[in-house]
Amino acid sequence: MPALGIAAEPQKDAPPAFPPPTSSPFNEAAQGMQYCVVDFHDGTVYLQEKANEQRQPASLTKMALLNVLFDNIADKNLSLYEPVKIPLGTRESLPEGLAQMEHLHEGQRYPLYKLMQGAGLRSCAVSTFALAHHYGKIKGTDNDLFARISKTVADMNALAARNNMQQSLFNGVTGDKSESNLSTPYDMALLVSAMQNDHPFLCEKYLGEGWFDLKDLTDNSFHVSRAVRYNPDVKWAKTGHTDPAGFCEALYAVVHDRPVILTIFGVEQKDQKGHVLQQASQNKRYQVINDLLERTAPIIAQRTQNNNSRYSQNRAAPEETLAQQI
Repeated sequence: MPALGIAAEPQKDAPPAFPPPTSSPFNEAAQGMQYCVVDFHDGTVYLQEKANEQRQPASLTKMALLNVLFDNIADKNLSLYEPVKIPLGTRESLPEGLAQMEHLHEGQRYPLYKLMQGAGLRSCAVSTFALAHHYGKIKGTDNDLFARISKTVADMNALAARNNMQQSLFNGVTGDKSESNLSTPYDMALLVSAMQNDHPFLCEKYLGEGWFDLKDLTDNSFHVSRAVRYNPDVKWAKTGHTDPAGFCEALYAVVHDRPVILTIFGVEQKDQKGHVLQQASQNKRYQVINDLLERTAPIIAQRTQNNNSRYSQNRAAPEETLAQQI
């Protein structure tokens, strides 16, 4: 199984090995839902359902872009305060229905950190597109809008390869369904692991604010990340949604002092005619998160107890041997 945290990396020609699928009370209500809960330190898969099946990851795609940016900030190729221009033609190049903040104006410049807030906390497509264009520019790509975006996408795929995300392929940066990005819950867990391992402060800053104010960028200035705000175990999270992907979430949490990663694809709640209920589906997503974390807690508690028991036995053995010798 590909490594998370400090576990050793496996053979790359074999797909990850998972335990038998766990039963889930949500399988009937949310047909096609996929998820996994993975230990951050050693890669133990606590719970999973179809975690190795490809699907569009919606705006979880933006985590790959953010990780590329975080790496370049750490390497001092980028500065949090450097100005980033919103390219002319950005809005018309984006599909309808994507989250966009009203006060981002084409041709104007905004601090890089503000646009990372927009992409990470608000899932703003304009912020995401501008960041991807700016990254392509600093990497020396020709002065062409889509050539620069393509350079960014190529580096997102290189990042995926480095992190052994064997079943992920990015064709765009926003996660819109037209981009046909592909990933799996397990691959997204690998991405969360890499981000938390390499950039814990940036993850909490740009994905971990329970309440956040973007009044300079949007009329609806006061926002809440429900997973972070209402579940104290969750340290940071990224949401996503498209029709093919359903409602998605990727998060980093601490359960019984043990850091874990949870990723979910495809949460949906439908009416009797089969129509997706948007608000009900969003609420269902957070119910699923809470349920999975609650089901993980006793598994971790039992594991900790077993480890403590083995540790005590190992410490006692030399003393018994010494007593026999005396």
